[in-house]
Amino acid sequence: MSKLLLMVLTIGLILDLYGAMLCKGAVLSDFHKRKMLCGMLLFGVWQLIMLTSGFYAAIFLEATIALERMEHFTTIISIVIFGAFAVHMLKKAWKNDYIEERRQDDVLQTKKAFLFAARIGLKTIIVGLALGFLEINPVQGMVVTILATMGVFFAGMYSGYRFGYRQKGFVYLIGFLMMTATDIYLIGTYFVSGNFL
Repeated sequence: MSKLLLMVLTIGLILDLYGAMLCKGAVLSDFHKRKMLCGMLLFGVWQLIMLTSGFYAAIFLEATIALERMEHFTTIISIVIFGAFAVHMLKKAWKNDYIEERRQDDVLQTKKAFLFAARIGLKTIIVGLALGFLEINPVQGMVVTILATMGVFFAGMYSGYRFGYRQKGFVYLIGFLMMTATDIYLIGTYFVSGNFL
């Protein structure tokens, strides 16, 4: 996987997180930079654990399942995963749910934050699986993804707090386009390489 494709894929994936963080930031009663930085660091570590888990689960599956054309199978799974993320983001962009921007103190409350992190973490494990199946350089992929995730956590919360959630539909649409571009590239290289035969 080229560095450009990894960047496009990372941007597409983090835009899903950015849209979610816009919605969280839109209802914050006050933006405490220290709390946000702590949350950003904790979320970054959590995402690193989830991404690493997915990546090494893919390596483990490839090593234990002895299929004749395992590369063929794993490429198709990666294409399906990224296609599903693209459809998910298009659905979010189309739906563009209304959020009552009522300021709350408990947005980053422990239970709510844990449930939110678990939901995002599940998506991250799936992305880690796909990246592992594509055999990207693990350090390169993880560093780029985690730094982007931490930046998007802070930027999304701040943008939501300052400007509201209204731009989330556009954010999800751009994410859909990025994920679709990644999928088209993967499908193209898959057919050009002749792996489908």
